[in-house]
Amino acid sequence: MIPGVTMPWSMMPALVLAVAAAGIGSAGATPSTGQPWVVAEETPAAAVEQADPAPVDAKPRPPTWQMAAGLFVNVGPTYGGSATQKASLQLGYYVRRGRWSLTNRSDLVTSQGEEVLPGLAADLLEHSKVRLAASLRIDNGRGASADPALVAQSDVSATLRLRLLAESRLPGPWQGSLALSSDLLHRGGGNTLTLRVWRDWGFGPRMKLNVGAGLNAGDATFMQSWYGVSEATAARLGVPVYRPGAGLTDVTLGGNLRWEMGDPWVVFGSGGISRMLGPASSSPLTQRASGWSLNFGLSRHF
Repeated sequence: MIPGVTMPWSMMPALVLAVAAAGIGSAGATPSTGQPWVVAEETPAAAVEQADPAPVDAKPRPPTWQMAAGLFVNVGPTYGGSATQKASLQLGYYVRRGRWSLTNRSDLVTSQGEEVLPGLAADLLEHSKVRLAASLRIDNGRGASADPALVAQSDVSATLRLRLLAESRLPGPWQGSLALSSDLLHRGGGNTLTLRVWRDWGFGPRMKLNVGAGLNAGDATFMQSWYGVSEATAARLGVPVYRPGAGLTDVTLGGNLRWEMGDPWVVFGSGGISRMLGPASSSPLTQRASGWSLNFGLSRHF
């Protein structure tokens, strides 16, 4: 960073894409050899035993079709900082061919130990030390009817988000990733940044466990949409006006378990706790600083 020069959040996606393109040109882009991304909200992948050091450039992923579908139970707060827990059922799907994938869950395919990104995704670069990937997904936003605490709030509009991921490929069980997510339609979604670290364990050939921590941050646009309180809303709710700036939103700690019952069935389980931080924790909309979530699912591979 040049002293005295600052860079607006809106330029971050273009900068990251330029860096990714430069990396591809210098290192050579090859199709990936692992799983797709999908979050996360996004759930990390559960990996296993160490293998021999990978070559400088990963082998191309065979252009074959991979598919999976499953039913999942989700329990968690209606939004970050809510005091209301909600349970829901979701049909999860995953389709992949070569470096391209389409999925709505990050935990459907996790056997390769890579972070999975939701939406339409593509691997940009595979290398022995790093993986670069990108995805497009629909962000459904947040409706005022989602929680009693939001009854006087304006809706957070749905939008299209671009997510760029850089993930480490280090020797040993510890890995990390950095992801930038940007609202491409400029509907108030802003930009968010997620830093994650995790460790993988393998319990035999069929059971894999991943435990990790994450730190999330957002720009002023994201903070205002999700945690800000306007004059009109403050008057209706009887709370102070709140205009947060860019900063941290929360820190998370969680684990993901994958059990291959026998081809083609797989059982998934995950859980986590979170703690609101920074401007998000000071918002009048934050009713509970700590939260928890649980997810269970059964899927079939085709």
